[in-house]
Amino acid sequence: MCMSCFPLTGLNQMRPPLILIHLCLYSALLVPSLLFATTIEFDAISEDDRADNPKAWNRRGITLFREGRYQDALSAFNQAILLKEDDPEAWNYKGEALFRLERPEEALVAFKKALEIRPLLTRALHNKGAALLDLDRLKEALAVYKLLIRRNASDGKDLN
Repeated sequence: MCMSCFPLTGLNQMRPPLILIHLCLYSALLVPSLLFATTIEFDAISEDDRADNPKAWNRRGITLFREGRYQDALSAFNQAILLKEDDPEAWNYKGEALFRLERPEEALVAFKKALEIRPLLTRALHNKGAALLDLDRLKEALAVYKLLIRRNASDGKDLN
């Protein structure tokens, strides 16, 4: 997808491969409505994005998430987890998709799993606090946010 469609903020900081940029620009010039379809098709056939690659499933899920296709993104993150159960990023992304699908209890379970694997994953900790707030579990949410504040104050940096 072109750089204007691939912001450097949000779910991930990766840059797309150069060939993908060219393919997307070419598609956008010929048939603009095919831009996202071409990206997904390319993902499906790319050498690096084989069906047994959990990172590829995470990337696909991120793309679908950004398009607002949360159920499809959830399926992609679930596939990534099936391939690599100890991937904290996949668990966190799964939680974000569940949260957007208004399933905060399940999202909370996913965020907790991400934090079991990598306790310093700041984004998962923040997301856990948001899910607790949504569930009206205010004392627990407050404890999570206090931990985040202490961690960021003591470290002086973000621990993504």
